[in-house]
Amino acid sequence: MKLLLPPLTSVQLKEIRQDLDLTQREFCNKYGFSIHSWKSWESGRRMPDNGNRLLLHMIKIDPQRISRIIREILATTKTL
Repeated sequence: MKLLLPPLTSVQLKEIRQDLDLTQREFCNKYGFSIHSWKSWESGRRMPDNGNRLLLHMIKIDPQRISRIIREILATTKTL
């Protein structure tokens, strides 16, 4: 069975970002999103795909933990 996550509205996406007090560019740099994609999602022109929705839901629930995981991944890949 495929995991299908609930959609996030443009308002919800903006709230996730603003709750972290980040600009669009800062949010994208921090979590690895394309600024072009983010602007189209936040404006409501497009919707994030299922994989991006998963990451966004996780950021919404625990942004500090997700940031820590990203840092750990980056640190690990630098040693390879």
